[in-house]
Amino acid sequence: MPPTVGVVGAGPVGCLAALELAQRGFHVHVYERQSRDAYLASLTSPYSPNEMVTRRGLQALRAASRPGPTSVTASLASSIQALCIPVDTRETHYATSSSRQRLGPHGEAVYSLRHGALLRVLYDAMQSHHAIDMHMGCHVDAMDVLSDAVYIHTSSGPSLPPLSTRCDWVVGCDGWHSIVRQHMVRVADVHTATETLEGAWVTFVVPPVPSLSTVTFAMDPGSVHVWTHDTLCVTACPNRDASFTATLYAPATLLSEARKSATSMQQLVQTHAPHLLPYLPTDTFTHLTTTTPTPLGRASCEPMHAGASLLLLGDAAHTLTPFNAQGLNGGWDDVRIFMDELDAALEHTPLAALHMHSVFARVSRRRRDDHGQGGGGKTV
Repeated sequence: MPPTVGVVGAGPVGCLAALELAQRGFHVHVYERQSRDAYLASLTSPYSPNEMVTRRGLQALRAASRPGPTSVTASLASSIQALCIPVDTRETHYATSSSRQRLGPHGEAVYSLRHGALLRVLYDAMQSHHAIDMHMGCHVDAMDVLSDAVYIHTSSGPSLPPLSTRCDWVVGCDGWHSIVRQHMVRVADVHTATETLEGAWVTFVVPPVPSLSTVTFAMDPGSVHVWTHDTLCVTACPNRDASFTATLYAPATLLSEARKSATSMQQLVQTHAPHLLPYLPTDTFTHLTTTTPTPLGRASCEPMHAGASLLLLGDAAHTLTPFNAQGLNGGWDDVRIFMDELDAALEHTPLAALHMHSVFARVSRRRRDDHGQGGGGKTV
C-alpha cells in the first residue's frame, strides 16, 4: 500500500501539493472546509479576487512537476498561462493625471487571472487523478499526532457522522488561520506569531465597455492600475473577458462606516478613486455594502514542520503581502522546494520506507534562509 498523506486546504497551494504528491505515488486525502457547492460557486464568481502569477510562480509550477508519461501537472503551467493577461506596467492614477512605471527593466511581466479560474484548472486536475480523495465541506476538528501516524478527525455537519482518517503525515495549506499550525503548536517546539491588522479588503468589478461590434477594456489591459489616497488603496487587474477585478484596501473602521449605505460607499470611491466612477454600474456600491470585507493579517511559523508528522506550506507558514504578488508565488515556491527535497530522498530510499523528518527539516531550513527568521511574517 502506498503511504497516505493528508492535505488540509484546497486553495492553489494545497491543490498543487496534492497533485505533485499523487504523481509521486502517494495516496492523498484533501480536506476543504467549504462545501462542494460553495467551492464550485466561488470558481465562477465575478468577484473572485485576482492572482498575479509571476515568472517565479510559473517556474515553480514547472519545476515542481515530475516528468513522465503519467504526469498530470506537466501541462498546468501552460494551461494557467493561457488564461492570463500579461501585465508589464503599473499605472498610478492621481486626481488629474497618471504616471506609468515598468514592472522590470527588461520588459518583465506578471500574469493576471481570476483566483477562481486558476482554481478551476487545479480542481479539475485533482478530480481526474485516481490517487486523490477529496473531502469537501469537512472541518478538521482535531488531529492525534502519534509516532508513526496522524489521525485526522473531521465533521461535515450535524446530519453526518464524524470521520477519522489515518495518514502517515499531513501538509497544512490552510492559510493564515491554519488549523494545522494550531495543532503543531501543541505537539512541537515551534515559534508562531499571528496578528490581525487594522486594514481589510473587498473586491468589485470594472465591467467591459460595449462598442458597436465587441466589448473593450475600460483601461489599458497591459497595466495594473493603482489609486492611493491617505490610508486607502485601490488596485485593478485585467481579465480575459475585458473586465477588471478591482480590490479596495482600507482601514476596517473606514470601510465599516462607508458600508452603511450605497451612497456613502459611492462617496468613498469618489473621494479616493474618482477616475473609476464613470466605469462603475450603480449596483457596484450596493455590492460593496453587502459584502463583508476580508481582514488583513500576518502570520509566521519557525520551523515550518513538526518532526516527521506535520509540514506547513504557503500562508499557513508565512503570510506575505499581496501588493507584490508574493503570496501565491511564494506558496508555489514552497511546493517546488518540497518536491525538490522529496525527489532527492526518493533517489536512494523506496517510497514505503521514506522517513519525512529530514525532508521536512531541509524544506524548513531552505525557506527560512529565503525569507529570514520566522518565514517572513509579512502582511497578507
